[in-house]
Amino acid sequence: MANTKDAMVICFDVSPAMNSAPPGHETPFETSMHCINMILQRKVFAESKDEIGLVLFGTEETDNPLITAGYDNITVSRNLLPVDFEFLEFIQNEVTPGQHNTDFLDALVVCLNMIRTQTETGKYANRRIILFTTLQSAFSVDKLDLIVEGFKQVNIDFNVIGPDVPPINDDDDDDD
Repeated sequence: MANTKDAMVICFDVSPAMNSAPPGHETPFETSMHCINMILQRKVFAESKDEIGLVLFGTEETDNPLITAGYDNITVSRNLLPVDFEFLEFIQNEVTPGQHNTDFLDALVVCLNMIRTQTETGKYANRRIILFTTLQSAFSVDKLDLIVEGFKQVNIDFNVIGPDVPPINDDDDDDD
């Protein structure tokens, strides 16, 4: 049997930084919500068998399998499942801005654990984590090497949707 479905975890920053914008402008939280809704709607209307999970970070509560390891204010709101109208309604009606700044790398550890444990017995064409954040909360790079290695071991594609990040100026590429 061929690998016919994808596994995707949406990692959504709901911290206070995501809920601020100049007057008359949409907040990053609102923009992210529109984008997430479009992703989910496309899956529903295409009758996709892809499985999508949702991890929120910056939440008041903590609900994830790594809670005893100190991954606080991170909530696994939905395990990997095909998208349905209940998921769309949950996104539209239940996801609200949080009150805590949370390390996005800690949230990625929870996402990595989720995708690794929930896809180990199935056949998936692709595994992907999409991070929605402004990158404005403090973070610690102490686990970065482990996270990168985990992504490589499980073969996870990673996308960040957020602020424009200027390209790194590589001094080795002199065009003179």
